[in-house]
Amino acid sequence: MDIARRRSLMFVLLVIAISTIFYVPIIRHGMATRILKLSAVFWMMWSPAISAVIVSIVTKKNWREFGWRLPKAKYLLAGWLVPVAYAALVYAAVWLTKLGAVPNPKFVEGAGKFLHMEGKPDWMIVAAAFVAIATVATLFSCLSAAGEEIGWRGFWVPELTAWLGFRRAALVSGAFWAVWHMPAILFADYNSNTPKWFEVPCFAAMVMGIAVFYAWMRLKSASVWPCVLLHASHNAIIQGFFDGVTVNTGHTLWWTTEFGIVLVIPAVALALWAWKRNPQAQPEMITSATVASASYAR
Repeated sequence: MDIARRRSLMFVLLVIAISTIFYVPIIRHGMATRILKLSAVFWMMWSPAISAVIVSIVTKKNWREFGWRLPKAKYLLAGWLVPVAYAALVYAAVWLTKLGAVPNPKFVEGAGKFLHMEGKPDWMIVAAAFVAIATVATLFSCLSAAGEEIGWRGFWVPELTAWLGFRRAALVSGAFWAVWHMPAILFADYNSNTPKWFEVPCFAAMVMGIAVFYAWMRLKSASVWPCVLLHASHNAIIQGFFDGVTVNTGHTLWWTTEFGIVLVIPAVALALWAWKRNPQAQPEMITSATVASASYAR
């Protein structure tokens, strides 16, 4: 338990230090420019993985404990499809209740050009864009999402669990994950332009909710890859498709995006579902911080 606590604290300090290096240009220039998207933002997302590697070297943590093995297919499938399902449900509710409209003409025009489908019916372009983003874009999103997930879930969640137990580990990892995003929300342009007093709690609640589910998935599958897919699929399908295809009819942004109300609902539902299903210790999940834990819940 002492080694798990030491690793966890070292990891947090390193993440703060390394992330700060990349947050400086992001705050100064924003996240919207192409160069920053390809450099500072990407490496900021990899700061948890870099921190995890450094801590592992210093404390002689076994690399196999990161969860590199591919899990059962059902966990990978869930990692891919769960974000697609909850995003589709809540955005469909927004459209049906006329809190937002669909499709956005600018999205249709841009997608039509990118997919070489100019002149095709809007519904066909939207459907093709959905499939492309849910598959190809999600795979590309894995490149950046892996940097976070190798650190947060691959390394940190098992260490926190050995120290605090599953439930507290899930909450602590989720709280820090939310706080880690705050400089970009408060001082850069990672936001939806609704008031900060509204954006921050909505985003924090969503992140903490899905973090509980991510932690459960990591421990239950004994693999980091379902979490990488969860993160990549969430980013791609929400930021790349649903936010883009939705028309702002006045107050839409208070409901949609990662800073609105609707995504909090499935996030909390997933958290409650995982909270009641404490993952049992898998042989691959026994870290060097603990020989055997009778239960991951305390």
